[in-house]
Amino acid sequence: EGNTVAQKLKNTPEVSLLLVDGSEYEIKGRLETVNGLVDPATGTTQFRAEFPNPQAVLRSGGSGIVRLPIETKNAIQVPQNAVFDMQGKQMIYVVNKDNTVKSKIIRTSATAGLNFIVAEGLEPGEVVVVEGASKLKDGMKIVPQQAQQPAVADASKKDTTKTVTQTK
Repeated sequence: EGNTVAQKLKNTPEVSLLLVDGSEYEIKGRLETVNGLVDPATGTTQFRAEFPNPQAVLRSGGSGIVRLPIETKNAIQVPQNAVFDMQGKQMIYVVNKDNTVKSKIIRTSATAGLNFIVAEGLEPGEVVVVEGASKLKDGMKIVPQQAQQPAVADASKKDTTKTVTQTK
């Protein structure tokens, strides 16, 4: 919100920092500057964020990954382990009404915990295979079972896609 970049940065939610060792810094920070140029090779841009550092854990000149909170409403989420790569495309298996499976190309837009947010290729209510996809082929019949763990990492996010595990 706001008209200038400075106003928009001031109104952004707090950000988190993923350290080089893979751990998350425990204190939230604020965005201070943003480089408006997007690297065409990676699709990334540079931010500068400021974090309180009472224990001197962070060092001058250090780097990490700044995570920006993004709210996605009515998003379809699927577990990352349900998605597989085939010839450079992200795929999933969906279960048809007759319990046969069909592979579908999807496009994901982000991650939410251990889930992908699906931007295209999956409709609300479709049943997704989350285990055993490597053993499947289009048209195979399976016996769907409800997945052991919920597919949604954050219960506040809407997920209208059921998940199942594949069994023989």
